[in-house]
Amino acid sequence: MYLPLPVVLTLFFAALLPVLWLISEFQSRWWLRILCGVLSLGMCVFLAIAFAAVERFNYNAWYGSASAELIEVTIAGIEAGKTKEVVAGLKGLRED
Repeated sequence: MYLPLPVVLTLFFAALLPVLWLISEFQSRWWLRILCGVLSLGMCVFLAIAFAAVERFNYNAWYGSASAELIEVTIAGIEAGKTKEVVAGLKGLRED
């Protein structure tokens, strides 16, 4: 499976930052510990927001394809002369 370079770099840094944070805890430089901690937690927040956005796109794609299928089935039912069944089905969908 091919992953784009920004995705690979993001996953690399997501794995690297907590390790750097852990290593920096044994250093005497307090600013390095704080910087690594802030970057690591910031990466967690960024990944959570990014995954939520991707999931939203997935829901939009599913809704779009379901709507297109509903329109096609409705048109096919009307053209076949099953107007009463189509109306009853759409009323049932509205109630759900």
